Amino acid sequence: MRVMRCFLFALLLAVGFPAVSGHAHAAGPEAEPAALFEKAHAAYVAADYATAEHVYRTLIAQGHATSEVWYNLGNTLFHAGRLGEAILHYRRAWLLAPRDADSLANLNLAAQRTGATLPEPGWWSRYAHEASASEWRIILLTGYWILLAAALLAVIAPGFRRFARPVILAALFTIVLGAAGWSYWHAWLRQPEAVVLHGEQTARYEPRTSATPYFSLPEGSIVRIEDTFDAWMKVAAGGKSGWIERSAIEPVYPWQPGGMR
Repeated sequence: MRVMRCFLFALLLAVGFPAVSGHAHAAGPEAEPAALFEKAHAAYVAADYATAEHVYRTLIAQGHATSEVWYNLGNTLFHAGRLGEAILHYRRAWLLAPRDADSLANLNLAAQRTGATLPEPGWWSRYAHEASASEWRIILLTGYWILLAAALLAVIAPGFRRFARPVILAALFTIVLGAAGWSYWHAWLRQPEAVVLHGEQTARYEPRTSATPYFSLPEGSIVRIEDTFDAWMKVAAGGKSGWIERSAIEPVYPWQPGGMR
């Protein structure tokens, strides 16, 4: 019994899981972002892409960086002919809503237009992308609370103990599943993706303009950031690593400059 109580106490201490959110919500009335969204959509339909882009970026700056806003901003930039930037925002929309077929389809379409090769996900990536980071966190916490409830009932209601074992095993499986998916998304913080924004870029062996060229990256290429040095970033793509100027790419995550959200 003492061991069980210690176990319950340890579970209570472990409840403070850090949160992962794909977007933040700014304070204020909900009518304002809704009105801005309608204004941006009306401008997009009227082919006023400059106005639509400005309003979507206003929504993002106010904290309403939802997958739908990123997707619509991607569409706006696609029609404006800025394909590298469109790919960046399609990728952001897809990361927040990985089961959204439209974001993935438009991402592939834009990449075909520029000749960029998108990363080929392995089996683990395909599994992890079945849910977003926030959804994996919900799965993880659901397993935790089921485990806590089952263990508590086993302590205070001895008649429940014979049913507790399968419930606890199922809860442990849920926790492991959720933790695995959640950990995958957190790997993006260590080596985040970035997108080549404008034109074809040349990756070099060293971080200087006079260094020997290594390989080319078409506009819209999605790379992994491995290192930084002054105005350069070391990126990996297609099994190769090289240095390109920082101004030529933009990280997919975090969504805005200044650190994680």
